[in-house]
Amino acid sequence: MCRMLAYVGRSNDELAGLKKALKATVRAEVDGTGRTYEGKCVDGWGYALVADGRIVHYRTGMSILDDNHEFPEMNGIIYAVVHARKASNREMVGSRFSHPFTVSTDKSTIFMCHNGLIRVDKKFPNVIDTEQGLRVIERRGVEKGIEMLKGITETGLNLFILQVDRDTGKTSIRYLNFYTDSSSSSYFDLFFSKLKDGVAVVSSSLLDHGLDGKRVEYGKLLDMANLQ
Repeated sequence: MCRMLAYVGRSNDELAGLKKALKATVRAEVDGTGRTYEGKCVDGWGYALVADGRIVHYRTGMSILDDNHEFPEMNGIIYAVVHARKASNREMVGSRFSHPFTVSTDKSTIFMCHNGLIRVDKKFPNVIDTEQGLRVIERRGVEKGIEMLKGITETGLNLFILQVDRDTGKTSIRYLNFYTDSSSSSYFDLFFSKLKDGVAVVSSSLLDHGLDGKRVEYGKLLDMANLQ
C-alpha cells in the first residue's frame, strides 16, 4: 500500500524533514528486498502545498527515490499533503495516476491522497479507485461522500483531504484512519506528531525514521487544526 504524510506548520525545514522520513521509509522497503521495485511505494509520488496565497500541485510517475525535485520555499502557515504510491495495477503508473488528485466545485478546491483499496466501478477502466472516490466526494460532499466510501472499502480508506474555500481562501486538512481488517492495523494506522513549528499526521512506518507519534482515532474524519 501507499505511504503518505500531512503537515500544517510554519517551517520549510520541518516539511523537508518529513519528506526525508517518507523517502527513508520507501528506501527501507526496497532495500529489504534487494532493491526490487515491484510491489513497493515507488510508482510515483506527489504533493499539494498551500501557503502565502499560492497553491502548488506536483505529480510524477518517478519514484520518490529517483526524483530530485524539492519543495518550493513557502511563507506563513504551510498546508501540505505528500504521497508515495504503490499501484494496485502496475499497468496504471505515471504522473496521471499519482496522488494527490484534485477537483474543484463551486465551493472549494479539494486535493486528496489515499492509502488502501476502494471497490471500483468497472465502467471506468482507466480511472483508479482514488479518483473514483474523489468523484463521490465531489458529488456528495466530504462528510456524506466518506460515509458512502466506507461501505465500498475493500482494505483501507486512509485519507488526507486538503480543502481551499473559494470565497475566503481558508485552508484546512482533514484526515481519516479507516480500514476493514483489524489485523492490518499496524500498517494502516495513521499517527500524529507534534513538532516544534507545526503538526504532522503520517503513515505508521514513518515512525521508524525519526518521528514520534500517537495513534490517530479510528474511523472519524478529523481536522488537523485541532492538533495545533
